[in-house]
Formats: sequence, C-alpha cells, structure tokens
Amino acid sequence: MEPRSREDVASRWLAVARGEVDRVAVSRWAEALVFMRFAALSDPLAMQALQYLDGFDLAYRSQDHRLVGHGRPQVHVRSLDQGAQELSAWRLRCVAYDADPAGWVRDRDARQSLRRAVNRTTRGEGTVHAEWHPLMVVERDAWLGTLGEQWWVGTRVEPHRRVDEGLPVALLPLLERPLQEVEAQLGELSGLPSSIQPAAIAAFGLTASDYWAACALAWIRQGVPGFDRWDLLETLARSGTGTQSTRHAAWKLLKNRPPTPS
Repeated sequence: MEPRSREDVASRWLAVARGEVDRVAVSRWAEALVFMRFAALSDPLAMQALQYLDGFDLAYRSQDHRLVGHGRPQVHVRSLDQGAQELSAWRLRCVAYDADPAGWVRDRDARQSLRRAVNRTTRGEGTVHAEWHPLMVVERDAWLGTLGEQWWVGTRVEPHRRVDEGLPVALLPLLERPLQEVEAQLGELSGLPSSIQPAAIAAFGLTASDYWAACALAWIRQGVPGFDRWDLLETLARSGTGTQSTRHAAWKLLKNRPPTPS
C-alpha cells in the first residue's frame, strides 16, 4: 500500500482541515503508511504530511491536558484551523524542497544540529539559541532574524530555515502583506542581502506558484523598488500552467512597464 502521490496526501489533509472527512479514519490510513519501510516513500515531504495526518486525531485525555491519545475525544489537540495553517506551511516546504532538494536536506540537518547544540541559554520564554536574534515578523509564529552572520527564519525561540540566495521561500508570506509596510520594516534592518529585498521576493514569487505569482503581481503594480525581472513576467504571461487571470495581469503589467533607460 502506497499513496499515489504527494498530492494525494495533501488532498486528504485538506479534506480533514475542512471537516469533510473523519479525522480518525484518515489517521488510521496514514498510520499504515508511516510504518512502512521508508524506501517505499522516497519523497520526504510526503512522509512529513503522513506523520502529521497520523497525529491529527490526537486528543486530550485528562482535564489538565497532560495526557493525550488517539481516538475520539472531547477536545482535539489541533483545531481544524490549525490543520489548515499547517497545510499552508507544509506546501511552502514543498516549494523549498522542489527548488533545491539537496539544500533542503542540508538545512534540515542544520536545524537538527542546532537543536542538539549546547550553545543555548534560557530566557523568560523558554530555551533559546544564544545566537538567534528574531527581528521582524514574517507571518504568525514566523520571524526573520540573524543567526551569527546569516539570515534565517524561525520562531521567537529558535531558527528553522536559512534564507537562501535566490530562493527566499521562507519569505513568500511577506507577499500577502502591503508592500509599503514590508518595505518600511525591512528598511529598519541593517545588512540585508539582495535576496531579502522586495524585488528579489517578488521575482521569486512569480516562479513559485500561481497563488504567490498573483501576490507578487499585486506588489509590482504598487511599484517594487529596483524590480527589473520583466523576463519573468513574460514567462508567466506565456505560461500555460497559471490561471487566466494571473496571465492577463502579467500581460497588463508588461504593456505598462516603465521604459528602459537608454
């Protein structure tokens, strides 16, 4: 037994998050696959999704919430809204993995090493990496900050993923916010590389998915400083994979692009 594809697992996850299928049934389906030999599931992102679905029926078994277990409860550990949010986060990880599988694995191993590192200190919020400095909110529970001399995205207490040059996957959620707001907040940070500038984030959004491309187009309409990747708009406009509305929006921006300085 094996899921047909990553999309098959994601479709079940979405159905659970929408309340369209029973948690317990999907958890039992996922459990059988989680305990297969890993070679039968070569996609690590599919395995991540299965592990999540396996635990989505976990429920509190005691009033103090210290005891949890599988099955039908009074209160589930995760709400349906949390399930939908975590599905969105998983899809971002899929984009990151598909863009650079080897880099994704390196970053995963780096995160595991950081968790084992002894270079930690205790702050009021719990155990925190001493070298991790969260500086700007990217989205709920996700911060842009520095780890040593590198830029990472993580929680308030630990870094999770390094921001790669040319592949700022972890920063895509910034496209959902007003451009001027993001510009102002990034402008308060010193030492930002070009990969963490609005122009680079918008350019990568055009190539990530139809949703992120639409968000990037909204930024470009507002006037992204230094944006010059009109070739990506032309590729998007000519693409047969995006929605018609996204392709038309790209064509409209191309027609109204500022003249190239002579």
